[in-house]
Amino acid sequence: MTWRAFFIGLLSVAFIAAITPWNDFGRGNTYLTGSHFPAGVVAILLVLTLVVNVGLKLIRRAWAFRQSELMLIWCMMIAACAVPASGLMRFWFPMCAAPAYYAARPDLAWEDNVLKEVPADLVLTKDPRSVAARKFFEGTPSGETVRIPWGRWVRPMASWGVFTLLFYCATFCMSGILRRQWVESERLLFPLARVPLEFTADAGKPHLLPALVRSKPLVVGVIASLAFALIRSAPLLAGAEQGWRPEVPVPAILWGTPLEHMGIWAAHVYPIAIAFAFLVPSDISLSIWLFFLFTRSEMQVSHWLGRPIGWGGPSGHFMAWQEAGSYIVFVLMMLWAARRQLLTVFRKAVGLGDGVDDSDEPLGHRLAFYGFVGSFIGMAAWLAYYQMNFLVALGFVALMLVLILGVARLVTQGGVFFVLQEWKPVDLLHGISGGRALGAAAIVVGQMHNNIFFWDVRELLSAHAMNALRIASAFKKHRRLLVPAMFAAVLLAMPIAGWSS
Repeated sequence: MTWRAFFIGLLSVAFIAAITPWNDFGRGNTYLTGSHFPAGVVAILLVLTLVVNVGLKLIRRAWAFRQSELMLIWCMMIAACAVPASGLMRFWFPMCAAPAYYAARPDLAWEDNVLKEVPADLVLTKDPRSVAARKFFEGTPSGETVRIPWGRWVRPMASWGVFTLLFYCATFCMSGILRRQWVESERLLFPLARVPLEFTADAGKPHLLPALVRSKPLVVGVIASLAFALIRSAPLLAGAEQGWRPEVPVPAILWGTPLEHMGIWAAHVYPIAIAFAFLVPSDISLSIWLFFLFTRSEMQVSHWLGRPIGWGGPSGHFMAWQEAGSYIVFVLMMLWAARRQLLTVFRKAVGLGDGVDDSDEPLGHRLAFYGFVGSFIGMAAWLAYYQMNFLVALGFVALMLVLILGVARLVTQGGVFFVLQEWKPVDLLHGISGGRALGAAAIVVGQMHNNIFFWDVRELLSAHAMNALRIASAFKKHRRLLVPAMFAAVLLAMPIAGWSS
């Protein structure tokens, strides 16, 4: 870990934060950060390893990047990927402008309910005639100069920014608490962390190219993937509006058969998913297929019995409730398995664990414990300030952490690089209380919170943080600087991605 790696990491973060909103929202291209193995980060690592590092070695071998430097840059970039698109910016600004904009529509009657209940601190304006809200969604008319009313955005950005930073802090601290349990005790595979580690394993050695690049199976795989991509793009060269999207039309095949209600969508071919499947243990791969087919069988059997399980099929309420229950049990089992590690962290934090050595931890036990507790209470207090009962807010935050911890485990243990979930903390809390836990204002704030942070979890910070703390093993010195470097990356990404968005 060096200063040059840190500053190159910041430059890379700034580039990703600036270009991602333009690429994703403005041009509709392939999402640069839209998975837990982000394409934009992979591209930068390839350039640094195969172009920049090769050039440095040709000039002077001592100048070449070492693995620890490349991995610091990687960790900073993946942490920052939680900000510029679906992790935050994709929904944050629209949620702030939406109440006033939609309140102007006569068919919604939002002015008498949503706009009335939403706290003024959390939105751009409460005026349904707001020009700023209208222009946010409709754009500036031709001929007018585009002027963003930044003054109106200061208050909602500051209010939501407080919760966001507490959320990120809790995520880093939770990851620090569980790192030793997952990495050393349970020895999870961390498939998505293995790839950059193995790719840069000999970065500082005399060879110009990494050993992995010189591997014949890798070369064959790359050639096959590129050929597949060219075939998919061929229709574009002939004037077609879109490329070929290879898929097996499962719904059409099952239509009119006794299995037509299984809710299986078309099966698409994704080479990257096939590649990651080679890194995942067979029992994990088997369980993914087994439970997928189990849930689809539930849907089919419910139709056979004349009691369909509800609107929405795989994305319906039944599946969301079932998924929420499985997440809760899954996380409780994880915490039970980690009970000794949790007790060790607690004892160290309160001064009863003098014999506990946490010197090799990226985040010390005491800092991780008090940072997590402080962030947890801080998030609940923020929700209570905006008219949610404090005890209910504690439960709301606990459900949030169940979700982010479950996603982190799916990614780090199962190598799933793309995760989406159907259940949301606010819906679950509202449902299990029979609608009595949340008042009108709390419901509005809870739904805004849900849409900003959990509508699309493919870029959730928790999985990136856990993968980064697994990569921390590559750092022989200054391991304690990794988390501050990642937090600095997140802090830098927020204003740049906000401006770009």
